[in-house]
Amino acid sequence: KAEPQAVILGSAGTTITNYVKAVRQTPARPGFYGFSVVSQDVINRELKEQARGIVLAQIMPSLRNNSVPAVAEYLRLLRERSSEATPSASQFEGFVHAKLLVEGLRRAGRNLTTQSFIKAMEGAGEISFGRFVAKYSPQSHNGSSYVELAIMDELGQLRY
Repeated sequence: KAEPQAVILGSAGTTITNYVKAVRQTPARPGFYGFSVVSQDVINRELKEQARGIVLAQIMPSLRNNSVPAVAEYLRLLRERSSEATPSASQFEGFVHAKLLVEGLRRAGRNLTTQSFIKAMEGAGEISFGRFVAKYSPQSHNGSSYVELAIMDELGQLRY
């Protein structure tokens, strides 16, 4: 009989939440670890208080760290849009990706082609938004190597 201490969840969406629910109906009590593609919003909606203790690898800085310029800008723009809006790690990741896209488009110039965009990004070197840095080259299209582990607390928030 297996008694794992940890389960690494290599999926996303309700596949993960259904799996966690199923395991929690057994005597097993492993820690659950997931990747950044796992939506915190989906986990909270589906698992509610059972989300506590799930660890997610995050590829973006914490939304609680407004000393990072990209975080501060995202939170400011979100508040300007709606004072009722709730910040989300998924939204923030999209925000940063959009900023990178706009920077690539700006560097590619007026005669945009797929090749001019790729060349602009590969030649950009480091694109920095404070502590978050993306770097592209002809040898690497990975962008950022930023990774932190965060654990979901009793309120469903990520703690870094």
